Amino acid sequence: MNRTIEFLRSLQDKSGGFRGWAYYDEVYPAGPLFPEVTGYLIPTLLQYGEVEMAKRAAEYLASVQNLDGSWCGMDGDVRHFVFDTSACIEGLRAIGGYDQRVNMAIAWIKSQVMPDTPHHIRVHGLFNIPIKSFPIPAQDYRVHYWAYALEGLYMLGHTWFVKHELEKLRRGLQSYTINGEGTDVCATAQIARLRLWMNMDASSEISFLRGIVSQDGSLPHGLENPKKTVWSAKFYLDVEHILKEQSAMDKEWFSVKEFEFKGFDIDMDKWKEKKPFGISGMFRVRSDPEFLYSAVTSHLPYLDEAVVILQPSDQATEKVIAKLSKLPKVRIVRYPVVPIWITDPKWESIPVNSISSFVFVSNWSLAQCRYSWIAQIEADVICCSPFQKIVDRVRSEPGRKILYGRVILNVAGMDMDQVSATVPRNGGFDEKVFPNRPDYHYIVQPKYEALESPYENECMGWSALHMKRCKVDKIGWNDEKYVPFDRESVAAALRAFNSTHPYPGPDNPEGEDCLFGVL
Repeated sequence: MNRTIEFLRSLQDKSGGFRGWAYYDEVYPAGPLFPEVTGYLIPTLLQYGEVEMAKRAAEYLASVQNLDGSWCGMDGDVRHFVFDTSACIEGLRAIGGYDQRVNMAIAWIKSQVMPDTPHHIRVHGLFNIPIKSFPIPAQDYRVHYWAYALEGLYMLGHTWFVKHELEKLRRGLQSYTINGEGTDVCATAQIARLRLWMNMDASSEISFLRGIVSQDGSLPHGLENPKKTVWSAKFYLDVEHILKEQSAMDKEWFSVKEFEFKGFDIDMDKWKEKKPFGISGMFRVRSDPEFLYSAVTSHLPYLDEAVVILQPSDQATEKVIAKLSKLPKVRIVRYPVVPIWITDPKWESIPVNSISSFVFVSNWSLAQCRYSWIAQIEADVICCSPFQKIVDRVRSEPGRKILYGRVILNVAGMDMDQVSATVPRNGGFDEKVFPNRPDYHYIVQPKYEALESPYENECMGWSALHMKRCKVDKIGWNDEKYVPFDRESVAAALRAFNSTHPYPGPDNPEGEDCLFGVL
């Protein structure tokens, strides 16, 4: 990594801008200054502590910004580019102190017509601009550009689509185009980074990248093209940084650091032991009384146990817990502290092995389950009969390493007689059933926690109702629009939503009959 940083240093001009590639020979002379790569290099440089290089790069970007707020392409190209401008904004945002220039650039981008083409979707992601449809790349489309699109979709939260597309690409060294022509080292690094973000195996891509780093720290454009590009080096450094972060995060994540709570360490040896076959329902609860009883009891016929992990809660929740504790198969396990929630500024900085980490309490909750499979269920999700399909699948293949996802309908309104038209269902993997083993554990992500799912994933379709939007403080949540909870209105809402968010399950995309008449 140090060699690659030095390679980048050699390509930084006295102006602070970076050249697109190093001099190789007469065929590949040194590249021109390139605002785009200078912009998206800044966050990478800051991650490695190269503050002075990053500051000089930012000064260069400020010096070449156009009067309308945009940036041009490579030195000598007078065209104003949305994609290049977004990368420059990314850099100036990362280093800070350039708010006026950033605001000018954002205003210029918003004034442009920006179709949902793959190359522009990264821009959508950077500025949280919703897309109207998912892109379908041509077979001769570059994998490098497709990776930009997938990065944008990841930033927009469409992780199921990103994972589906990553699984279609070949492993290891990526081709230059989607149809398999040529090779592309930069695309390989981009795909490795995406796979790491998605908690997917990236070992073959990483092994290739580490093996192709030259003595001077550079990486070639491709096997057929030895040009030493800045972008190949940038994305390779990003991959190594993620690996370093993950290694630090995973170190003893099962052991809490606060002295007085050592009794709440996760017993890894016990967790690894072979467990009796069955499904444990795992409910994490904190002051959430409204639908808790229905959530547990509606799932109970399909479970071998319901484990309610109770964090410090209000009296209303305690009353529900008292009722649940009298039921067969229900086990109440108390957790000692209220963890940091995703809306707290400390969310991303708190150690994952702190007793106050929501990621830690989630992993601790998994370790309390006694059976060989776990159903992660929220305290406001009511079960429908198709959950039996998942139970049957688990029974037919009890030793399989796979995560089964569930689609849930978002019910709304005080009288539970409406459905969100804005977001009528989830993405198909928020609620899930998976093997009870430590390689399925939670990790921290920006603004949420994610379950590490290292093997196969399959969405089983409709099996629950989500009642969050029926709670007093969540009615009208996020300014969503509601429609009546009837067959015709629900089908219409789902049809519209599915046009931009493809339905992930094997059953009826417009809702199953089982969803009606449950409440």
